[in-house]
Amino acid sequence: MSTSYRNVTMVLGIVLLTAALLACGPLALLDRSNESEATEAPIAEQPSPTLPPEPTSTPLLTATPLPPAPTAIPTEPVEDTVVPGGAGGFLDDVLVSDLLFFESGGALPDYGDRVYDTIFPRSTTRYIAWELNLDYPEPGEQVDFEVYAIWYGPDGQIMTEQVMDEAFLGADWTSSAHAMGFGWDEPGEWDAGEYVVELYVEDQQMAAADFEIVADELVDTIDTAEAVPPGRIAFGSDRDGNPEIYVVDAAGGDVIRLTDSPEEDDDPSWSPDGEKIGFYSYRDGNGELYAVNADGSGLERLTNADSDEWCPVWSPDGVWIAFSSDRDGERQLFVMPADSRESDGSDWVRVTAPPGAAWKFDWSPDGETIVFDSDRDGARQLYTLPAPDAGGQLGETASSLLVADDNGIFDAAWSHDGDWIAFTATKPMANGRIDMVAADGTGRVTLTEDRTGDAAPTWSPDGDWIAFTSYRDGEGEIYVMPAPGSASDGMQPFNLTNTADSSEGWPAWSPK
Repeated sequence: MSTSYRNVTMVLGIVLLTAALLACGPLALLDRSNESEATEAPIAEQPSPTLPPEPTSTPLLTATPLPPAPTAIPTEPVEDTVVPGGAGGFLDDVLVSDLLFFESGGALPDYGDRVYDTIFPRSTTRYIAWELNLDYPEPGEQVDFEVYAIWYGPDGQIMTEQVMDEAFLGADWTSSAHAMGFGWDEPGEWDAGEYVVELYVEDQQMAAADFEIVADELVDTIDTAEAVPPGRIAFGSDRDGNPEIYVVDAAGGDVIRLTDSPEEDDDPSWSPDGEKIGFYSYRDGNGELYAVNADGSGLERLTNADSDEWCPVWSPDGVWIAFSSDRDGERQLFVMPADSRESDGSDWVRVTAPPGAAWKFDWSPDGETIVFDSDRDGARQLYTLPAPDAGGQLGETASSLLVADDNGIFDAAWSHDGDWIAFTATKPMANGRIDMVAADGTGRVTLTEDRTGDAAPTWSPDGDWIAFTSYRDGEGEIYVMPAPGSASDGMQPFNLTNTADSSEGWPAWSPK
């Protein structure tokens, strides 16, 4: 099968995949004693290891299934098993206490609280690891040894062979854990069927076990006619080699490309009448604001300044365009008349000021308040500020803290009824998720928990749906999920885009 294999590094604790994408290296060797929960020892890979004798694919250990979980079948660790035919030395009377498979690439709970699966879907990027736990009769001197892993595919052929040659048993230990694994970069590269892993310590086979890949389908349609999201979604994508602006019906369908520039175009937003889409572009050397008709015609340049400008957002009445700029050094929020063209900054009104920079933001539906994120107090937090009046005058200029989080929150998006604000929340040492909070800062709710990262929410005009960027398929894609309390609440998020070898993000839902 045409697959790309990759060794992955796993430690007991949290593994960061980032950014936008899963980062994988050789899996870490895990060793633990009976007195401490976990101790890490390094792996040194050898280019041409001496392999053990010809292995057998007959499993020595099998998993005992528990009652099925909602999304997978957990397996109970095998009973302690004396390794047959001891090879002498420290291997005599060694017990294989656990042989477990788990999906790497995200946060792991504490050692005793993990849930291990033997069935994995193939619809997303996958990194499967095994963990072999060995128990020893009694502490002794430190012993160094090698651990081999041989992976077999559904056709019975060897897929890859691995070796860790710096495994060791500490002098005061009576147990140790060792883990390695590999995976696939692209969704769907898994061949459905049973996979087998055989594990050797030195020249002795210690255990073997299998896991299954099930041939599920990506969810790309909506089940009922009543559950069709309305309107269109604009987004940025590099599917054609360069970041450009695209639009697609929220219920799915053909993707239409709106811009064509040799430089980056990104971060779209809609005018209140749904006729235009604003975005920033580097086509003229620095970041400037542009607008284009929703059919791709009528490209217009909105700003023409020496500074960089980003993220244009129309006010609900269509009078103003808010945006961020570094014209004063640190990135702050400004507004300018929506009918400005080629503006040099003379008609801009600054609405935030240092200390701290200000980034993404949104208007309240009544046009009276702007929510934005700023790092003025350290990590990025959400603040609110009274919006300029129709004449561009600022009344009260003091901002108010709306939501605080030690790990940083940003990408605020107001629901169309004004009751809720969705945003990106950063998890400790991991990737983002989508949360929402009431407009007064209370009642915070977590909406997504995918370990690979979700960001940049946007609301449908009826308030029943939220689109967002997700990296759960390995690359950035546009996903849609029902909003809490909507008629479709409980439906799983589904991907609106699914483009290999490209990244898509910053969705913006049309107002009608």
